[in-house]
Amino acid sequence: MNDILVIRSGLEPYGRILDLQRRWAAALSQGLVEEMVWIGHHPPVVTMGKRGDENELHLSTEELTSQGIDLFEIERGGLATVHGPGQLVAYPIISVRKSGLGVKEWVWLLEEAMIQTLARLGVEAGRSELNHGAWVGNEKIGFVGLAIRRGVSLHGLSLNLNPDLSLFDVIVPCGLTGINITSAAVCLGRPVEMEEAGDILGEVLAGLLKRRPLTIDLAEAEERLSRLALEE
Repeated sequence: MNDILVIRSGLEPYGRILDLQRRWAAALSQGLVEEMVWIGHHPPVVTMGKRGDENELHLSTEELTSQGIDLFEIERGGLATVHGPGQLVAYPIISVRKSGLGVKEWVWLLEEAMIQTLARLGVEAGRSELNHGAWVGNEKIGFVGLAIRRGVSLHGLSLNLNPDLSLFDVIVPCGLTGINITSAAVCLGRPVEMEEAGDILGEVLAGLLKRRPLTIDLAEAEERLSRLALEE
């Protein structure tokens, strides 16, 4: 069984973790590092996928900035989405090519990770023909967005645990109109413990990938990348 490094942290700026993803994926494609997954959450941020455009935004860039919301245009597929405190995010950087995973199978696995995590938290969720992700009835609770470079996957999933759902009002979520966004806290009528949920998600992801999880901290991961850069 191969290892997967699990990096658990709390609230981290999106730009810092985006840089980590890109550098780690490049190193993994060269066989210089192990597969890894970062699990944590971000301050308020809107990300635009390759198919996204400004029509999905209900606020201008200046208005977003004035409300303390960052905006990033990134390489993942899909349209606009948002991240914020209380939304659990996981970015598995894995070799989908070596794992024999096609895009559909990889998306299914990420959806399954969210569904199983929610089940262990007491929330019954499933899939929908409307859109990829995790759904509670006709309300969306989990999101998937991927990019694959040189056989390595970046980005991943986001799962609404305790976020301020009004943050979704600044976009058309995933290009869908007329749908409701929900969270585990709304479904359960109480907040969810983020650390517990992160532990569950990491365990579930590793199990679905048939990997052995090894925990390292964010600073150690960044130091490893820095050493690689010095050696190049």
